[in-house]
Amino acid sequence: MSCQRLLEEMKASTLRSRPIRIVALLDDTVISGKVKPVLALARYARTNPATHRPLDLSLLTFVRNESDPEMVTALREEGLVMDVVRERKRFDFDVFPQLRAIIGQRCPDVLWTHGAKTHFLVRVARLHRNKAWVAFHHGYTATSLTWRLYDQLDRWSLRGADAVMTACEAFAVDLNVRLGVRRERLSVHRSPHAPRASTTRANTEPLQRELCLPPNARIVLSVGRLSKEKGYADLIRAMSHVKEHSDVETVLLIVGDGPERPRLEQLCARLGLAHDVRFVGYRHDVLPYYDAAHVFALTSHSEGSPNVLLEAMDAGVPIVSTCVGGVPEMIRHGQQGLLVPRGDVEGIGRSIVALLSNAGLRATLVSAARQSLGAYSLEEYYAKAHFVFQRVASSHGRTIGCRAGVDPAVVE
Repeated sequence: MSCQRLLEEMKASTLRSRPIRIVALLDDTVISGKVKPVLALARYARTNPATHRPLDLSLLTFVRNESDPEMVTALREEGLVMDVVRERKRFDFDVFPQLRAIIGQRCPDVLWTHGAKTHFLVRVARLHRNKAWVAFHHGYTATSLTWRLYDQLDRWSLRGADAVMTACEAFAVDLNVRLGVRRERLSVHRSPHAPRASTTRANTEPLQRELCLPPNARIVLSVGRLSKEKGYADLIRAMSHVKEHSDVETVLLIVGDGPERPRLEQLCARLGLAHDVRFVGYRHDVLPYYDAAHVFALTSHSEGSPNVLLEAMDAGVPIVSTCVGGVPEMIRHGQQGLLVPRGDVEGIGRSIVALLSNAGLRATLVSAARQSLGAYSLEEYYAKAHFVFQRVASSHGRTIGCRAGVDPAVVE
């Protein structure tokens, strides 16, 4: 074997043996449904022995103040690598040198972007010039002129990625048919779920006292960001139907925060539901609310592979959901839950009443939903993601690496 060939073989062997270094770029400062799968993958990669080339995943997010948000502090304390880019406003060009510096320090093989903002920054700054780039498409909401602009820019951005992951088959079809993303560059990665350690429900009396809930009230729960595409106005209006047709006192708990909260509180006041709808705000630990719930409601106008549905299934809470995005890929109507058309306020109300009044139906749906959770294992999610990262990293094998003269093994 020639000396040159031997050097090439040694280089290839080194690349195969060392971890695939990944920087995941996020645009969230709370642990949202978009962030949870990334954290699950990072934790799994740290704690499970690698059967393939291991993944070394660090996180990056954007913060618009001097102090780090709770999410950043908590994840660093957990031992995850978390970098922060400071920005002063929405379109702050000072983020570019910060991004280049962090990526230069971390020296990733793969950039893994989440959301239109991170897709755009990577492409416009050409951060992927000597890196493999995987973009995760979480769907479009287009609830304002600004977000419509973001969505249009995202269509341009995604064309530069080496591979595009997305949350459901419905999104993959849309990306392929409407945006022209080639099918061989697309892969579907539904949110993973790690089952709870115990199926025993926690004592909910402290929660009932904290929220001043009536002792025998039935609880309808919804968890998510209070933004327009989540359809919370439809759910609140549906509570008028529930209040009129249900024989038991019912309270809607909305766990989450966001820009729509003032408008939704005003809607409750106009409909005379201020006592029947409680805005809990953002909670890091949502399990006690699932344990207290009798029905879970998801009334979004747009969804991918919602984590909250998996959490409700695992907690044994029967589900009412709108039939949007990837939801019908997760739930079949009348089997794992009840599905209604998007925006069907009366249908949402009727379905909630049906579940509250029929213990047999609740038990049947809960049993089938729990059985379906096996399709969302973290092991499968890791294996599919690893395949994509390995493929794009290998395709960039000749150009991937740190600055000349720097040993990848000594870069933190």
